[in-house]
Amino acid sequence: MPFDLPPLQEIGEQIEREDYPFEFLPANGADRPVDLLLVSLGEESGVSLVIEMIFVNDLLLTMGIPEEYDDAMVLQFLLRLPIAFEPGAAPELALFLATLSRVMPAGAFGLSEEDGTVYHQYALHLPTRAAETEVLVSVIAGTHALLRILLPEIKEVAAGTLKRQEALKRLSGKGVNIPGMGPGPVARAQAALKTLP
Repeated sequence: MPFDLPPLQEIGEQIEREDYPFEFLPANGADRPVDLLLVSLGEESGVSLVIEMIFVNDLLLTMGIPEEYDDAMVLQFLLRLPIAFEPGAAPELALFLATLSRVMPAGAFGLSEEDGTVYHQYALHLPTRAAETEVLVSVIAGTHALLRILLPEIKEVAAGTLKRQEALKRLSGKGVNIPGMGPGPVARAQAALKTLP
């Protein structure tokens, strides 16, 4: 499908109509090997939030990995939180982020050991390089809404001044109750079979 503008720039213009300012940065060689879309979410809890969007397909091609399916596109949303974590806080923070990831509407949190920061990442699978505005805004707005609530606790756990269990108690006080994992359906079925004569 031909595009009047680069696909990420078109996506930026769709998102901007929903009050998310953007900047489109075209690929420029080694410094930026693929087109990049920056979407601003503003500032929350003293942290500037910017989502970086790329088509993973383009990145794979620059790495010499051929595409198997020409029409299957993966649009990656990456939000690098400018929150440095203390090395000693990494295990507690990793457990906390894994727990938080269970309630994110899309994607999951991770830790970057390279620069000692926290990120949130999501991959949206699309049939083409076009995406419905409602889908894009749903991912962005849902992530943004939860980050508004979660950022203060993430910052404190990253700094090592708050333990994971205390952070979860605080979030519960804000109405964010994260359900336990418990045994899954396979384990429950196996346990039930053991009780049969």
